[in-house]
Amino acid sequence: MGAAGTGSYAWKIPATLAPGTDYRVRITSTSYATITDTSAADFTIDSTLSLVSPNGGESWAAGLSQTIRWTYTGNPVHGQD
Repeated sequence: MGAAGTGSYAWKIPATLAPGTDYRVRITSTSYATITDTSAADFTIDSTLSLVSPNGGESWAAGLSQTIRWTYTGNPVHGQD
């Protein structure tokens, strides 16, 4: 709800969400469905990080070195956890 006419919500963007430039957020009252608002303009989600290997089904022997591989788009940087 917030206080003094303002509120906030910490939204962790799902890792499965595709990068894009046409995202908007809509908020709606849980008490009154007709009270709603949507972002005034699009915003961008510009990075994804995907583990390539190991990603299931591998069989690696203990004591040996293996390479962990990933791909990313955009500019993934450390953010708030």
